[in-house]
Amino acid sequence: ASFGIVPYSSMSYKVSQQLREGDPDYDTSIGDIDYLFSGTGGIHHFFMGTACKIGKNLSLGVNLSYLFGAIDRNRSITFLDSINLQIRPGIFNTSISEKTIVGDLNLNFGIQYTAFIKNDLEFTIGGIFDKKSIINAENDIYKENILFSAGGGMVKDTLEYTTGVKKTILLPQNIGAGFTFKKGKTFLIGADYYSQNWSEALFLGKTDSLVNSNSWHFGMEFTPNPNALRNYLNWIHYRIGGHYTNTYLQVNGEQLKDFGISFGLGIPISTMRPDLQIKMKRSTFNIAVELGQRGTYDNNLIKEKYAILSFSLTLYDFWFIKRKFD
Repeated sequence: ASFGIVPYSSMSYKVSQQLREGDPDYDTSIGDIDYLFSGTGGIHHFFMGTACKIGKNLSLGVNLSYLFGAIDRNRSITFLDSINLQIRPGIFNTSISEKTIVGDLNLNFGIQYTAFIKNDLEFTIGGIFDKKSIINAENDIYKENILFSAGGGMVKDTLEYTTGVKKTILLPQNIGAGFTFKKGKTFLIGADYYSQNWSEALFLGKTDSLVNSNSWHFGMEFTPNPNALRNYLNWIHYRIGGHYTNTYLQVNGEQLKDFGISFGLGIPISTMRPDLQIKMKRSTFNIAVELGQRGTYDNNLIKEKYAILSFSLTLYDFWFIKRKFD
């Protein structure tokens, strides 16, 4: 069995656009305009998983997930002549604030087959499947017009204020497959492939300009000598990995790419089980650094480079062991 909480998605952006005289879309009857778009928030993923073994080689697993979080989005349009009190009939500054609260359960499934080749060599293949899922959400919307007065104040006129509107989010189908090759407790190498049909996704009943995504991941782990009686460095898990992703974002006909490489350590934590009279080193404190690049300069787009430092804790223990002697 396993459980944990991880980020499912995150959002943080602030984009402004100015329309001035000389721009192709400028309208002299309206004047200068400022547009502002911003958004923050994210969705978290709490999961509990279990698996059962069928025979010696085959295992089936299931994860019960709870997706929860909130997303805030804001849009505004400001007519600068109205700020300078050059009021034009029928033209109003407008602000729209929208908050979406998500909370619902989801299921996904997995299967794996392990072949024991010889001695301590193992080869494992597996796959996962997430069906299309409808996630319930609540939506709050606040729309207002803003007028500037001669005294420098603002007069607000509420256009819409609704709360608790029931909405849904349609998450796309996700499939994945991968393999690992393992030699005892010292060496492991693996690779995964994932595909998601984001073009089928619906956010609050609306489609978006998303495209299907796919990604490749690989990784290796080396532990010098996990059974060593001395020298702590022999117990540490040394890791390296990488990924290449065709993301679900397509701008100006260009599907954005994301690729990177990561390095990490799994630092064993020794725990003593007095009831079993054994000392275990299977719980680990994990540190990882990921360096990557997303986007492109082609077609006047944006490219960003990023570095991510992450920490996690893996706890391991024996449960439900029946005593033979009291």
